[in-house]
Amino acid sequence: MLVRRPVRAFLGLAVSVMLLSACQQPTKAGDATAEAVEIQEIPKPSEYMDTNLPENAPTYLVGTMGSYAPMEFRDEYGQSIGFDMDIIYAIAARQKFHINVLTHPWDGILHTLNTGERDIIISSVNLTPEREEVYQFSQPYFALQDVLLVKTTNDKIHSFEDLVANKSKVSTLKGSAQQTNIMQLGVTENNVIPSDSQFIALKAMFADSSEAVIGDGPVMDYYALSYPEVPTKRLTLPDAPTQYFGIAVKKGNYELRDKLNAGLKQIHEEGIYDRIYFKWFHKPVPKDFLPWANG
Repeated sequence: MLVRRPVRAFLGLAVSVMLLSACQQPTKAGDATAEAVEIQEIPKPSEYMDTNLPENAPTYLVGTMGSYAPMEFRDEYGQSIGFDMDIIYAIAARQKFHINVLTHPWDGILHTLNTGERDIIISSVNLTPEREEVYQFSQPYFALQDVLLVKTTNDKIHSFEDLVANKSKVSTLKGSAQQTNIMQLGVTENNVIPSDSQFIALKAMFADSSEAVIGDGPVMDYYALSYPEVPTKRLTLPDAPTQYFGIAVKKGNYELRDKLNAGLKQIHEEGIYDRIYFKWFHKPVPKDFLPWANG
């Protein structure tokens, strides 16, 4: 198990000192120059973060993409926030370990587990047989389906079958499960536009560089609501199976995986998971959302 000494996250106070100009009225000798100190407190990246963990608790380096709202994205202070972040902070609080969250581009993020640059990856990682051969995963912590967004003004595409028949271009996150899925369902490689982030893939559709953008359902729904000035219609893949996100660690790191699973079980039993879900998606957790939690 890779354990590091605690690394204090950037959670302190941002202090700005403003020197107010002296009053223009004549002053007596010895009068103090007027000064004011404005202290602005930077909020914690998650309300579920425990700031009272012991100093000797282990610290794990957590990798996330940081550009996949509402799952993980940056706030105005540059801190990673979102559904994924609340989940991992809540787990860490209950399993008594510190985390230091570091961003990394999606392409190659899982490989950082093998190089030792990260201990945990929580970044909307779809569970696939290929990934599970190379990395160790927690139990699923989120269920979803792939979703396509197409401009409502596009009269040629009303289904995924239309998209394939018209040889339409589709933008997607490079190296994602969606890129593989659409090619298996008939979209040729020449018509796939891989992008470095999901937002760049979305912008390609906005700019008509692609006719559709595909991504994880909750992220696509978030973007559709965030950009009402570009009305879109929501399409799904034919017979799309339910997919799951998992938290990844290095292959064979059963101790850390077991901590993550135990933490997931705790936050589910305590109702914390339900509160986090409602916070970010404004609706209750769907029935039978997490298969392992049904018992």
